[in-house]
Amino acid sequence: MIQAGLRSEPSRCMSMTQQKVGHCQAIIKNMRHNLDLRKIKKRSSYTTKEVGNLLHVHEGTVLRWVREGLRPVEGTSHPFYFNGDELLAFLKERQTQQRCTLGPDEFYCVCCKKPRKGMSGSVKMIKTGKKIRGGKLLGRITGTCEECEGPLNRWASYV
Repeated sequence: MIQAGLRSEPSRCMSMTQQKVGHCQAIIKNMRHNLDLRKIKKRSSYTTKEVGNLLHVHEGTVLRWVREGLRPVEGTSHPFYFNGDELLAFLKERQTQQRCTLGPDEFYCVCCKKPRKGMSGSVKMIKTGKKIRGGKLLGRITGTCEECEGPLNRWASYV
């Protein structure tokens, strides 16, 4: 029973592992989504708002991309105008920089944002039953990160 005026603090009640997992789940919830680059027409120009609406991102995200190197059309400022081919090239380059190659026993840790090995005994296969090329089935291998104890994921095929 909690007395009036006193609140239980979740940080004191939860173990360190539970806090890390909760933090990782918040990261996953707010994680970047894949942008549909097929919607961008190379020979069109777009305003900041149009880019945001087209790719389902906030205008602030587009302005952050400008700070990160996306070049607007010269002579424009608020609202910026962007050539479709420049926008497409910038976003494709960003996607290739974010990719990482995993070894046969590695997973991608959402919290560490790096390839990591799973804790022994925590790795398990979840069979989805979805078919992919060659008649193979798709499954998801999950586990717990050795470093931060956050969730690990990797897609794999099985027969």
